[in-house]
Amino acid sequence: MPLISCPECEREVSDKASTCPHCGGPLAASKDRQLEELQPRRVIKLVGIIVLLAVVLVLCWERIRGPQRELEEAREQEEKINERMMQEMD
Repeated sequence: MPLISCPECEREVSDKASTCPHCGGPLAASKDRQLEELQPRRVIKLVGIIVLLAVVLVLCWERIRGPQRELEEAREQEEKINERMMQEMD
């Protein structure tokens, strides 16, 4: 149960309450306002998490792909050397 602050007395109250149990002030408008304030923060957090995941995935991919790429290059060089040796033998 998240807590919100009462716009009248600034005390924390349940987000489910329609009035503040401390001062009796209305909370419905306050809840809407606080939700509107939270929306940009949530979007920024979500974008940050997505970017972070993308960076982690790229780094993991490069770490996995790096040795494979080196192995492929070594095999290509070996094939070229074998072809040259075969040509020299003919």
